[in-house]
Amino acid sequence: MHREKHGTLDNTDLPKLFAVQLNFMNMNKNAVYNEDLLDKFYLNDFWQVTLNNEKIEATQNFKNLLDACLKIKQKRFGDLIDSGNQTLLDLIEQVKKDSSIFGQRLSLE
Repeated sequence: MHREKHGTLDNTDLPKLFAVQLNFMNMNKNAVYNEDLLDKFYLNDFWQVTLNNEKIEATQNFKNLLDACLKIKQKRFGDLIDSGNQTLLDLIEQVKKDSSIFGQRLSLE
């Protein structure tokens, strides 16, 4: 959520930011991000990144709200979830409450 310097999608419209990220997640829901992908596109030559943190345990409220938002997104393929959607707004508030969980960083070693 630290996107103050992003050219087109900064933090001024947080619901839109979340809607765009949910749209991206929905478009890539069947993608497999692993070493084969990094090798295929020669990304291993210059980029080492941990693609997930399995040590993070999200709260059940977050999981429920994310699932609900993704179900809304499935019904609106190609469109963003409306910025005023209460489920989306509730998800944003939950992420704010859980910020200490999602702010964890992994060592690349």
